Amino acid sequence: VLPLVNWALPIQLGDSYQGFPVWGTEAEFFQRFQVHGQALGFKEGQAFDSNGLYQVVLGAEVARRLNHKLGDALVVTHGSGQALDKSHDDAPFTLVGILQPTGGSVDRAVLVSVSSYEALHHGWGVGEFQGLRLGSFSGAGQKPSFKDLQPREYTAVLVGLHSRAQVFSARRAIEQLPGAPLTAVLPGVALDDLWRSLSLVEDTLLIIGFAVATTGMLSVVAVMLVALGARRRELSILRALGASPSAVFGLLYLEAVVLGLAGLLLGFALQQAGLFLASAWLRESFGLSVSLGLPSAQGLMMLAGLLLGVFVAAFIPALRAYRLSLADGLNPAQLH
Repeated sequence: VLPLVNWALPIQLGDSYQGFPVWGTEAEFFQRFQVHGQALGFKEGQAFDSNGLYQVVLGAEVARRLNHKLGDALVVTHGSGQALDKSHDDAPFTLVGILQPTGGSVDRAVLVSVSSYEALHHGWGVGEFQGLRLGSFSGAGQKPSFKDLQPREYTAVLVGLHSRAQVFSARRAIEQLPGAPLTAVLPGVALDDLWRSLSLVEDTLLIIGFAVATTGMLSVVAVMLVALGARRRELSILRALGASPSAVFGLLYLEAVVLGLAGLLLGFALQQAGLFLASAWLRESFGLSVSLGLPSAQGLMMLAGLLLGVFVAAFIPALRAYRLSLADGLNPAQLH
């Protein structure tokens, strides 16, 4: 129908398993779907059989939290799993695969074939096959053949295009299809809108971070100013040996700058090490995917701002050292 479309995968929603959503889709989903540019992989087992029924694949978080293993029988619930929702205990699924952690929503998904999803509701009086109603089967729990399970409606369809440059053209073409009130959703655009709505929270965190950095720099300045009191004799001896006030200023300024740069480099190294050690735990526990490497453009601007703050903060103790007089350092009262 749409020449711009390279592939399309159906998605059926409406059931759950112990609070996790059940996705009805095709076996091709495991080849096409990507998270952060990475294809899906299996930690154990394999994908469900496209021509089979009542097989299930679990996302990494579902399998970890519920401690499932291959071969387990799963009974899903019609609806969101509330107390009044009914379980499909007449049609248990067999666990055939467990996905590797991805940091995406698929980690919390329970995946079955669309044919299994349709067969699951046999006898419930809902859904419709191609020319055949589910309620027409005799007896709940009877498993219809695969050829009868051809859904005519889907909750959503994942669409892949031949070229990303055609995304807005494809969106317009989908929404203008005659006789089909469809809405095309672009994940990237939707996420951008979400982040814009959360910009106030991000700005608040940036202000807090700036306040923490400023407080840290002022603390370092205060410590260096206090330390100057104990170094007056040292600086005065340097002056007596011929060091100019400018040389004393440069010495203290260089010392403060080196300390500041060392702090920035050490902080960045600790951040990268912490992300490396915690990346797997964050992905499996919270679905957060973190990447290592050089900072982004915004991160580089923040580091540049911190570096500028280091240069400004280093000027204060250096200026104090510059103003120390030779007589003040060699005062007999200071020598005892």
